[in-house]
Amino acid sequence: MAKVEVDLGTVPGANKYYMMETDDAGAALFENIPTGFYAIYFNLNNFPKEYDSSQAVSVRIVKILTTEKRIELQK
Repeated sequence: MAKVEVDLGTVPGANKYYMMETDDAGAALFENIPTGFYAIYFNLNNFPKEYDSSQAVSVRIVKILTTEKRIELQK
């Protein structure tokens, strides 16, 4: 999904988080994220209401590795 905000934080709604808007292909690339466990979630302010955005996806970031997560949205 293009042009939606994707957030990456230690927990959904964390005070410190990383934010990126998806590109035209629906991808968001986060770079230089510190090693650790994070949750991937969406900003509900600009997220289409017809899709379920309630579930965060867990991801582990490891230094010097590329981690890819694909999120399939359900209506």
